[in-house]
Amino acid sequence: MTGMEIKMGTRKVFTATAVAAVVVTVVLLAAVPRLGLEGYWLYLLTEGLAWGLFALSFDLLYGYSGLLSLGQSVFFGVGAYGAALGSLRLELGLLPSLLLGVGAALALAGLLGPALVRIPGHGFIILTLVLAVIFHLVALWLRPLTGGDDGLSVSAPQLLGWSLAEPAVNYYFVLGMAFLATLFLGWLVRSPLGLAFRLVRENPQRAAALGYNVFGVRLVAFLISGGVAGLAGVLYLFTSRFASAELLHWTTAANPLVWTLLGGAGTLIGPLIGTGLLIWTRELMSGWWGHGYPLLVGGLIVLVAVFAPRGLVGTLAERWRWRSSKLRS
Repeated sequence: MTGMEIKMGTRKVFTATAVAAVVVTVVLLAAVPRLGLEGYWLYLLTEGLAWGLFALSFDLLYGYSGLLSLGQSVFFGVGAYGAALGSLRLELGLLPSLLLGVGAALALAGLLGPALVRIPGHGFIILTLVLAVIFHLVALWLRPLTGGDDGLSVSAPQLLGWSLAEPAVNYYFVLGMAFLATLFLGWLVRSPLGLAFRLVRENPQRAAALGYNVFGVRLVAFLISGGVAGLAGVLYLFTSRFASAELLHWTTAANPLVWTLLGGAGTLIGPLIGTGLLIWTRELMSGWWGHGYPLLVGGLIVLVAVFAPRGLVGTLAERWRWRSSKLRS
């Protein structure tokens, strides 16, 4: 058996295992309200799904395209504010508000992307950080429109006659939207375009020599990432029914960076695991050591950097492939 056959066989086994794990996870998540989880913990799980989708938007840009952004909070916040203003000022329903929020994030990504993705390396990181700072200050300055730090509160919209004020209804709506978005991203990263993302990430010079439009590939990744972040912001708004200028702050953008690095960049499932692990750990710790959460996060990052430099999922996948190749040899 050749090395290529071993590699393809290992990849098929790992993919089948990942698909099975995803199916089981979705089934379990769908059964959560019927298993007795309710109240604050159901709300926390719903909010965690929105944050997890936010982490996936960052992973698409960084893990698959190699663009480390500290400005994803801009698209997250604009998506939330777009839906909030659509609901409050234009009196739009659920789906029109959602489309307005995602559309606003996409439009902003289309406006900023052509200039930002041309900036290489550290310049991109710095500019996206500055962008988040500027938008946060603008949101504070436009207090009559945005509510500033006090934010905007929205009422729960209706979905086919069901109110999202009902926790279970809101949970299933957010779960469904997050699942569809994750399916789309899973298809995308395995498509020829996804392969182009990884090629540009690994070696932009070689990608250009092979005829790929490096600028175009990065711009598409930036646009899709911005749209997914906007959708996450909308889902967060419908769950918390609140949007404030804090959502645009760069520290909000730092969260998916930590979640993705912990779970494993370039894996899709890794950022979701990292998000869930840290959010639930924070909540469980808050009762007896609330101020210790930053220390725990710092300690976890150090441990992951030393023992699992590719993140939890990335390192497990790497070891799975290594062990499979040993067994087949």
